Amino acid sequence: LSELAKRMLETSGAASIGTSHTFSGIDPKEISSRIRSATRTPRVKPHEYKTDEKNPADHVKNIFGESGELEHSLPDFEHRPEQIEMAKAVSEAIDFERHLVVEAGTGVGKSLAYLIPAALHVLRTGARVVISTNTINLQEQLVSKDIEITRSTLSNYGVAAENIFASQLKGRANYLCMKRWQNAVLATEPNDIESKLLSKILVWLNDTETGDKNELALGRMSPLFSRFSAQGALNCPTNDGPCFLR
Repeated sequence: LSELAKRMLETSGAASIGTSHTFSGIDPKEISSRIRSATRTPRVKPHEYKTDEKNPADHVKNIFGESGELEHSLPDFEHRPEQIEMAKAVSEAIDFERHLVVEAGTGVGKSLAYLIPAALHVLRTGARVVISTNTINLQEQLVSKDIEITRSTLSNYGVAAENIFASQLKGRANYLCMKRWQNAVLATEPNDIESKLLSKILVWLNDTETGDKNELALGRMSPLFSRFSAQGALNCPTNDGPCFLR
């Protein structure tokens, strides 16, 4: 394994990743077309109902309240006064462009209390909403579970929520920089562990849409990924070739 990735690169005769050359069996153009980045998330076409048909409090009551849409959509759902209060406050803060700070304990259902008002705003206006979390685990929960609950609940509520699109964006250290990876292969004599990682990335590049290292299940090789991550590529000198953060 010690020379595998490097020999594959040298065989291709490529000194850098271009936009029109096949690189070790990998087509950079194909990768670029496959990349699924947050910046490419399409805007939602605004829903066709009038914004003044219902005020935010009406939506919150109909969705979060007793015998509301969430109770119908989720078998184990229990309406909570704290969640209703938070959802109402979030909805009003969004609609009236106000700042809001909420302190709520575990079990209140905070995620849905801000996701559903945010989604309603997106569907009414076609705007984008950015949700910043403190942990990647919460990001994963939102993307894999809570956003889908929001979408299905609003669809049952009578809103065209299938038009909601979401993309996840982590810190730069979580994404591969293609140029740093190639340069590392060409410039170093990798040991067995490094060579295994380089080869693993090479195979992975045939399928990944995100460049997210979490897809690789790196285990003990995880610290080595920093050598090829986009964290050190803040001032990339060129826009040539595929980029998972562009």
